[in-house]
Amino acid sequence: MKIYIYTIQLQELLFLVWGIVPKQGMKNDIQRNTTFF
Repeated sequence: MKIYIYTIQLQELLFLVWGIVPKQGMKNDIQRNTTFF
């Protein structure tokens, strides 16, 4: 469980590093997956 959430946070960090703003749908998926656990 912790590893999965860590992977999501790492993905968000990569978005910040690349300077890419994730789409709203992608943000919703991240929030839903995080609250699921």
